Amino acid sequence: MSTPIISKDTRWCLPPLVVVDLEGNGWQPPDIVEICAIPIDNGILVNTKTWLVKPEQPISARVTSIHGIRNEDVAKAPSFDAIKADVESTLKGRYLVAHNAVGDWNVLHRKLPTLNLPGIIDTLRLSRTLYPGLSSYSLGVLLDHFGLRESLAETEGAPHRAGYDATAAFLLFLHLIDSSPRGPLSFQDLLNIGKVPSTSDDSQLRLFS
Repeated sequence: MSTPIISKDTRWCLPPLVVVDLEGNGWQPPDIVEICAIPIDNGILVNTKTWLVKPEQPISARVTSIHGIRNEDVAKAPSFDAIKADVESTLKGRYLVAHNAVGDWNVLHRKLPTLNLPGIIDTLRLSRTLYPGLSSYSLGVLLDHFGLRESLAETEGAPHRAGYDATAAFLLFLHLIDSSPRGPLSFQDLLNIGKVPSTSDDSQLRLFS
């Protein structure tokens, strides 16, 4: 069932969007062990997709302690190549929205080198610009700062799982649109403040910021 966006004052027409979060295996270059994509069509959330992925290298103990995904959890999961077409078709033609989008996009672009997106919007960059001076801009800190944590009470999973964090990024995105100090933001505002290049240096990868 489709769930409408609950937005207090959406003054602009939403283009096709997809909110994305990845969880990795802790090695360099990073590989994907879980991915969640939340497409948004005409302001409506539809067909959220989450994939567990068996990475080429095992999951390190350090990152298992962060996201809780163990090697045994992905032992029978498909490889990324097996879900590649499905992931690409879900993302294709949409503006990608993510928290710390540079990290997620660099991993996705390595896996999907032919994927072309109209743009990438980073809720981390939006938050830093709209709310300068906060002690931290991690997703968890921002959820607490803006009082959004309660809205995630019925979300499956836990922090640092792809489904939970993608939903959290979506809620943060809505909050920044409607409740910023500048007033409700237009889509052009979002691009001006939060758009990131579609290519970045690998040194900027921070999957677990």
